[in-house]
Amino acid sequence: MTVKEKPIQRTEMDDAKEFAELYGMLSPNERQHVKSIIIGIQLAKEAEKEVALA
Repeated sequence: MTVKEKPIQRTEMDDAKEFAELYGMLSPNERQHVKSIIIGIQLAKEAEKEVALA
């Protein structure tokens, strides 16, 4: 198996396309785990903003 060389500089669009491709390969259970992780990250970012403003 050969390893694809990835460009050094990637755009958000490149990352989004790769995420969508990989996400599509996941089982429904795995997708739910990914959603939970993303929600957790978003909540942590919001909490960080609130702490910074306090």
